[in-house]
This record gives sequence, structure tokens and C-alpha cells, in this order.
Amino acid sequence: MSNGIFKSALHRAVTSTERSRVSIAMFYDSDRNCNLGPLDDLITASRPQQYQSVSLQHYTSHYLDYYSSGRRLIETIRIHTP
Repeated sequence: MSNGIFKSALHRAVTSTERSRVSIAMFYDSDRNCNLGPLDDLITASRPQQYQSVSLQHYTSHYLDYYSSGRRLIETIRIHTP
């Protein structure tokens, strides 16, 4: 939503020396038909849109699959410019 202005905080917490910890952001009580994407006010000529809009239903249904394989789903919606 911030068009890449705000970065997610690096989260490091260890609860076990033998297993890594996983934190997952979830959307609760949201309209699953809504779209997530950068706010229009944060898209400018000097800072073009960096992420595609994606439906909340698509994002949440694929999030765990990507995360469990060590990939970040948000990188699949990044707009790559030359």
C-alpha cells in the first residue's frame, strides 16, 4: 500500500536453537473480494507504481504456499522496470 516507501521491519526472534520461528501477517474480517495495491496518492511521476494490485482472495490463498517454500509472495507482484 505504501508503494515501497515503507519497508517491513526485519523481524528476528529465536525461540528454539533447533528450529526457526515463522511470523505470518494475516488479514482478518476483510472483504476477500477487495484489491490490495499501492495507494493512488503514493504513485507519482517521480515514484511510479512498484506493485500490481492483487485481490485479497488470491494473496491470502497463496501466501502460505510461497512462505513455506522460502519465497515471498509480494515479490511475485513487484513491477519490474528496465
